[in-house]
Amino acid sequence: MSGDPHIRTFDQTRGWSYHPVFAPGAWWLVHTESGEFQSQATYSQCGRRTGGGWQGWKTHHNTSAHCLDSVAFGGSILDNKALTIQPPCAWNWGDIKCDSCTADKMPRVMFNGQSVALVKNKVIEVAPKLTVQCRENRCAVKLDGERVALLLTFHGGAGFESSRTKTCTAGTYGSMHMWMNKGDFGKQCGHCGSFDGNAGGDKVYGSDGSLNKDASPLCAAEVTDCHQIFQATQIPTEFNSNGAIIPQDETLCGCNDGDNVCAQDDQRRDVVKLCANAYKDVCNSAAPDPADDAHKPFFEECTEDVCLGGTAFTETDVEDEADADCSETESMNDDAVCKHCK
Repeated sequence: MSGDPHIRTFDQTRGWSYHPVFAPGAWWLVHTESGEFQSQATYSQCGRRTGGGWQGWKTHHNTSAHCLDSVAFGGSILDNKALTIQPPCAWNWGDIKCDSCTADKMPRVMFNGQSVALVKNKVIEVAPKLTVQCRENRCAVKLDGERVALLLTFHGGAGFESSRTKTCTAGTYGSMHMWMNKGDFGKQCGHCGSFDGNAGGDKVYGSDGSLNKDASPLCAAEVTDCHQIFQATQIPTEFNSNGAIIPQDETLCGCNDGDNVCAQDDQRRDVVKLCANAYKDVCNSAAPDPADDAHKPFFEECTEDVCLGGTAFTETDVEDEADADCSETESMNDDAVCKHCK
């Protein structure tokens, strides 16, 4: 895995399998049916917010490019505890600088929620069957001998900063190589592929990470909140085109079938009406027609969010945006609700 991010699955010997460039948050790399071994990654907004080319804001997707941020290992082989590896520096895409960096440029490693004390180039036994060996901008991991091996290197940082004074002293984004023994953990899928010898069968994702409708459910790579190996504080912040932080819901969604409160059509219609009223309140205008192509993306996202118990569209946006002032240079063209300043 490299870049923003380009992924080559276990079954593909050359080239890239796919490119989920607009895929924020946590994603399954290896999702096994047995649960014996699992691996996830976080992708976060990368590059310079004001930069051109791949770094620029993509209006059609209402986001920017994402790169590999952190990697996690877990599963019953680790007693359902998690190893997480984060870059030495935390990139703030909104402010175009690093919020923090480790003093020794070493990646940040945690196991079971506790920080792992690293010594440059020394092999550390983190847990039975699990070792890490790190130095500046680099970590190697071995699980159960070499049944699973990982090499993670970090780059970026100061090269993305636009100011003369640099806050990044080490890498902010990763490139990853992972090796596994085929079939050791049974059926698997995720962004690293199904590992069944058929490279063509791995091309099941869109550029936003979405799963093709005819793909195996095991390949559903987006991680629901309650299945994250990462701690909540390790999930990257999301920003809009102006660099403002997009508030996240405080509820855990997608954890069980009972979470969806829109099981019946009349309930869903009520939620659509709720979304229309929120739009009206925030934009100080007539409620839009949900069937209007110009507003379909808003209603689709708002309805899904509210049906799963979220509040970002109907409460957070109203609270944060209803009375917001903005100048021409701070135009809120990407505002999820009304698409314009007042």
